[in-house]
Amino acid sequence: MNLFRLAGDMTHLLSVLVLLLKIHTIKNCAGVSLKTQELYAVVFATRYLDIFTHYISLYNTIMKLIFLGSSFSIVWYMRHHKIVRRTYDKDQDTFRHLLLVLPCLLLSLLINEKFTFREVMWTFSVYLEAVAILPQLVLLQRTRNIDNLTGQYVFLLGAYRALYILNWIYRYFTEPHFVHWIQNPKILNQFPEQGSFRSPQNPKNARKSKTKATLGWPSPSNTHTPQDEARVTRGLGSALKDEGKLEQTMASSKGKGKNASNQGGARGLEKGKYAEKGKHNSWLDKVSDQRRM
Repeated sequence: MNLFRLAGDMTHLLSVLVLLLKIHTIKNCAGVSLKTQELYAVVFATRYLDIFTHYISLYNTIMKLIFLGSSFSIVWYMRHHKIVRRTYDKDQDTFRHLLLVLPCLLLSLLINEKFTFREVMWTFSVYLEAVAILPQLVLLQRTRNIDNLTGQYVFLLGAYRALYILNWIYRYFTEPHFVHWIQNPKILNQFPEQGSFRSPQNPKNARKSKTKATLGWPSPSNTHTPQDEARVTRGLGSALKDEGKLEQTMASSKGKGKNASNQGGARGLEKGKYAEKGKHNSWLDKVSDQRRM
């Protein structure tokens, strides 16, 4: 764990403690959006589905329990506590948070790393967390009466997100292959430098990759273009012509006669012309395989 992530976690924890301090000690939730707190409860509930099945570390488990417990506690206080719920400004907190939930859910079904229940829910929590603060910001803009604890809570939430951005940047430059792409081929093909995020090449495939480069196959790090098709066609034609010349030389050296030599050369030249005219379709399959790697 790097310093930026630790600072981000502590800042997030401090923002939750500030809000709990206001609600539990002062018995007041004025200026706090219940819609935002409900969204955060949904975020943590869907993100930490593996809390009892997938152990990472004691620190990770404790933080999960804290964020789950605190988010649901805040929602319970604002909804059911006899004193706190009276201070909740329901008339001002009218943001339709379902308009945020449904698009995030649909997006997580369409764009995810793996189409399993846990992965879809984790992706949904990431999308939802990005917009969960909107009801709180709208409420503060309407009331324009921000007390110190509410202002500190919103500031700490913003600082937590900023520190996590620095954490991602730091890990990108220091941890090999940290970036986890959402594996959608249609999206990956839009990035010309997608090859820079691939895993290290298997040594067993090094010779095959070198042969493909010699024949002019498009590099996996580039998108498929008409220029790639022309380069592949020229490469195949050149290789097949060389094959024809090789057959002609071998036929001559073995003394098979002039006819055999001419036939071998003719076959090679015919194959080269056949590939140059674009009538040979095998390269299409190989290019498709390259793009799916």
